[in-house]
Amino acid sequence: MNYMYKHSWDNTHEDLLKSSNHKTYTFSSDIYKEEPFFQKILGMYGAKPYRRKVFNREAHRGKCPACNHTCGFYLTTDRQDTYMVVCANPDCRYPNGKRSMLLHEIIMHYGSSGLIKEWRDARYTKELAYGWKGIRPENRKTKKS
Repeated sequence: MNYMYKHSWDNTHEDLLKSSNHKTYTFSSDIYKEEPFFQKILGMYGAKPYRRKVFNREAHRGKCPACNHTCGFYLTTDRQDTYMVVCANPDCRYPNGKRSMLLHEIIMHYGSSGLIKEWRDARYTKELAYGWKGIRPENRKTKKS
């Protein structure tokens, strides 16, 4: 059986898991989850704090991932929800065809396979089948002495 019947007794555990596979991972991301990855990228490209503001925001200056010149500026986006790199070299273009790249794109294009796996594990959380949630610590029985 490859599909679920709405009101049928023929449904098995395997059928439910196959039908709800797309719901087993939930995506969530914010700037606090991305901070450690941003620090790793800064280390990869030797970025150091820049003394001036770029687009009125604090920035780090280091190597550009695309052209390898020391004209890449690493900073937050306008909405302050993720990080990005902007290159000051007029001839530089990133794989996305723009003059800037988001942290996600930097990791996917220039990161190692280990970094990509860590990135995915930090942003996607696995949900249990049937919509169950784990046992909360306050509901676990404790041994009384």
